Amino acid sequence: MLYNVKTDADTKEIEAVLATADPKHLIEGLNNDEAIKTFWINMYNAWFQILATREKKTMPEIFTGKLITIAKTKFSLDDIEHGILRRYR
Repeated sequence: MLYNVKTDADTKEIEAVLATADPKHLIEGLNNDEAIKTFWINMYNAWFQILATREKKTMPEIFTGKLITIAKTKFSLDDIEHGILRRYR
């Protein structure tokens, strides 16, 4: 998804797949700390770009709004950064 964002390619299909993904399958696919960290860093960076450019979100909503759906769960950028990524420092 991040590659598509960086190359200005459409991300809607990827967003839909991620939003409706079975949480169990996501957990199974992210089977080590490096994979988990890489996935969430890429999600954070991709979604920041999507929210800032396509969705025109601004502070504080861009960080605090639960605007991202991954595996049937709503997240904010703050959730990803502080709730998930800080564990992998």
